[in-house]
Amino acid sequence: MSEEEPDSQELSPEEQTSTTDYAVLLRQAQAESLVDPSAAQTERTTARRPLYFAGGVGYDNERNEGVAAQLNELGYETVAALPNPEITSEDKGFKVTIGDETLDISRREAYRVAHQPEVTDSISNLQSRRADELIAMLEHEGHDKVDAVFQSADALYGLLAMSRRPDLFENVVFAYPAGLVRQPSIIQSAPGVVAAELMVRGKPRHRLASWRDNFEGRGHRPEGTGGFTTVSSVGLSQHNNLLHQVRQGENAPKIAVVVGTDDVMISPEGFFNGAISSGDVDLVRVTNTTHGINGRSEVLKEDVLGSLERLRAIDTAGFDPRPIVDRMEFSGKVSKKRKTRILDAAIRLDERSKPAINGE
Repeated sequence: MSEEEPDSQELSPEEQTSTTDYAVLLRQAQAESLVDPSAAQTERTTARRPLYFAGGVGYDNERNEGVAAQLNELGYETVAALPNPEITSEDKGFKVTIGDETLDISRREAYRVAHQPEVTDSISNLQSRRADELIAMLEHEGHDKVDAVFQSADALYGLLAMSRRPDLFENVVFAYPAGLVRQPSIIQSAPGVVAAELMVRGKPRHRLASWRDNFEGRGHRPEGTGGFTTVSSVGLSQHNNLLHQVRQGENAPKIAVVVGTDDVMISPEGFFNGAISSGDVDLVRVTNTTHGINGRSEVLKEDVLGSLERLRAIDTAGFDPRPIVDRMEFSGKVSKKRKTRILDAAIRLDERSKPAINGE
């Protein structure tokens, strides 16, 4: 059965036995249902914090105008995005952690070692500097705490900022976050980046068929935002351990992750396979979309902001005792075969998390 077959098709006996009984029997009903995003609009909505939106590579405040206007119309007070970075020679380096040792290495060395299994953290100097700039900006503007959406590559500096100043962030949505888990090698991932753009432009699935409801033009990114330094800062980063550490600390922000079934940068299975603990996030929403919001109003409202409002209804980060499979939502038409595979990856994460959760 193709992954693109509709949800009305039944699982074959082979597919039913290819995963655990727990996934098939206990999670089938949950996998088939959707929660109405409007149901998450609690009375907390009247006390929203300012929202910082970081759209990914090249999304400075000017290019964010479309999404900012949408957010303002929906009642969100927005915080201006960081300007695009001017790349320096220092930005090209990385800090990698192997065991108890942290090493400063060049980009060329990072190409060789960042994907090795013994590396637990790989942090780009560029993204590290961006994190410090975000903290300085929030402090300068007098924001004691904000909500945030970090999309794509901006999830990297967003998480770094949260690790250094968790008290500045209340609710955070990582939308299609590149680099949160171990990436494939640059050679492996490069063709996928090209494929992602083609899929966004032409794949007739769910809300991708028409651009009539787009809120954002597809203008060119400003000059100087790409290049090897920026691409490498994503492809050679690994932040799953950092995410786990953030959630173990005091003042841990509440976190939701939005991932797309057609996202070549980070798949739902890739996120669950790379995460350290199911307690590292509060919610996961799986959409049948490619990488990024890309101007799609429904994706912004239902998937990203819907996840943000659900976080706002949670009292404290990380205190939901339910397994991650009970804190997942599916958005759009995802085949039963694919749902089963995703749920199975989530269940394996729950199984790996039991010693950490139980303090063993």
